[in-house]
This record gives sequence, C-alpha cells and structure tokens, in this order.
Amino acid sequence: MGVSGQALLALAFLCWIAMLGSIASWIGKAPTPGREADRVVQQTYSAGAAVLLWIFLAALLLVGSSKHVIPETVGAIAWIVIPLSALAALAAIAVLYDSHRHWPLFLPAVVPLLIACYVVYAFFPSVQTISTSTVGLALWGAVAVLSASIVPTATAFLEAHRSDSVRAEPGPELDRFNAEQRDRARADGLAELSKMDEETQLYEVVRWMRPNSPVRQEALEFTRRLPNRQAEMIQMLVSLGSEPLVFIADIDIHPSPELCDAARYWLHKAVVQRLQMFRSGPEPFVGVEFEGGLSGIGWISANCGCEKELDEIEAYARSQDQNAPAVQKFLTGLATIREKK
Repeated sequence: MGVSGQALLALAFLCWIAMLGSIASWIGKAPTPGREADRVVQQTYSAGAAVLLWIFLAALLLVGSSKHVIPETVGAIAWIVIPLSALAALAAIAVLYDSHRHWPLFLPAVVPLLIACYVVYAFFPSVQTISTSTVGLALWGAVAVLSASIVPTATAFLEAHRSDSVRAEPGPELDRFNAEQRDRARADGLAELSKMDEETQLYEVVRWMRPNSPVRQEALEFTRRLPNRQAEMIQMLVSLGSEPLVFIADIDIHPSPELCDAARYWLHKAVVQRLQMFRSGPEPFVGVEFEGGLSGIGWISANCGCEKELDEIEAYARSQDQNAPAVQKFLTGLATIREKK
C-alpha cells in the first residue's frame, strides 16, 4: 500500500470518526425552537467532515489505480459513483434534521467502510479469493443502490420543508406560515417530552423550558416530577450551567442552604465571566442569562438572600449602554425585585 496509501487511510478514518462523532451530538434531537440555525451549523460541521472523508477516499482510490491494483474498469466507474455517493451522504446528513429519522445515517456511516475495505482488499493479493474486478463491480453496484435509496426521503424532506421560506410580508400567507411553524415546533416538543421518563436528567429538558419554547408549560410540569431535580439543580449551578435562572423559580425546588450557596455562587461567577468576556466598552445588552432570568433572580433573592450578588449584577448592568432598551428593561426589572425584597 505504501506510505501515501496508509496516510490517506488514516486520515479517512479520522474524518469518519469526526463525522460520526459530530452527528451523534445532534441526531434524534429536535431543533430548539427559535434556534434552528444552531442545528444547521452543527449539520454543516458534520457535512464538512463528510466532504473531507470522501476526498481522502477518492485520493485512496487514485493511489490504488496508479499502482495498478485496482482494475481500470473499476477505477473508471469509481469516478462516477464516488461523487454520487458523496452527494447522497450529504443529503442523508441534511434529512437527519428531522429528529424522527435515523436510517439515513447508514449512508455516511457504512459506504466509506465499504470503499476503504475494497481498497485494502485490492492491495493485498494474498487474501484475495475473488478477483478485484468482480468485487469492485459488486461494490460500486451496492454503493449506487445505497446512494439512490436516499432520493425518496430527500424528496419528501424538501416537500415538507418547502413552506419554510416565505416572503416576510403581512398577510394570510405569512400568518399561515407562522401557524404551521408553531404547530410543527409544538408537535416536535411534545414528541420529545413523551420519550422522557423519571430517569431523564435536568439538562435534557432545559431547551424545552426556555421562554420561547412552544411546550414550556408541559416541560415545567414534567420537570416538577423528576425525583433528582434538587440535586441536579445544585450541580448545574455549581458547574455554571448556562440557563438555570430561566426555570429555577418554576420547578418546585427547596431553597436549602446548599442550593442557596450554589445559587449565589452562580450569580457572582456569571458577572465575573461577563466582565472577562466584554472589555471593549458599554454594550447594548446585559446578557441573555440575566435578561431572560429575572424571575430566577427574583426567586433567589426572595428565598436565599443575595444582596451582595444583586449589587454586583446591578453595577455590571449600569456599566453598559444606559440608552439601550434591553439594559433599561433589565434595570427596571432588577429594581422591582429589590423593592419586593
């Protein structure tokens, strides 16, 4: 095989691992309502790894052809099937956007293995019991069939999401579009919640408890039944989880000394992190964790006492752009919390 072939095989393997690892981080999870672009970015990373993988596989086949271990006919067919299989893999990654689909993962996961195994087989005549021509033709036939199998699913996916683009002009069309999007997001959310049970971890429900979630109330009701929510909330606060203020007041937890210590720690560290992140000057915002977490700050203030931390948060907020609506709204909300205290 030579050094070049071994290097390409190793690089292809690393890209294969990176691609599957990336896909594993989001497959089967419905896009977070209002943050669908995050899913698209994740899929783009997976697709990028897939593109690199297929480039290395093509280079590996080129090395095999140049060393005459791959028959010319098989090599010629490869330059037709390889690009088609790459497009099929990218289409498979795209349709996995819908959380209920899983089978398309078979394409990017298995086809590269088939191609790589064939090249390795071609380089070692001592293990060949069937001619490389026969195996190669069978391989490309199988790859072509597998690649074609994604076409019906991709077509259905495009049809289902065709309404996802619409002119942003007031009227019946935009109203219909918005209603369809809300209904779809709610159906996805309810489907995800239906798969959860008492062993579900608190962090797994977070995205469905955000203010813009179409199933926020259902998610909160479900979370109140989780037996370990108290301990998991404390752990989330100690580990500086990003969004505990959004729901801490709504999941029926007890303001124990341990939890209150963790909550005050979180508030202090959140300000410290903000000061470290933004040093260029006043910003037109305070931070989504604070702006969206006023109810949580109010709960901590009422149940735990956190005057020192409130002073830190207010000082940070007042160091931002005082003319910005988001900053003004937050300071007004903070003042209300302090008046209630």
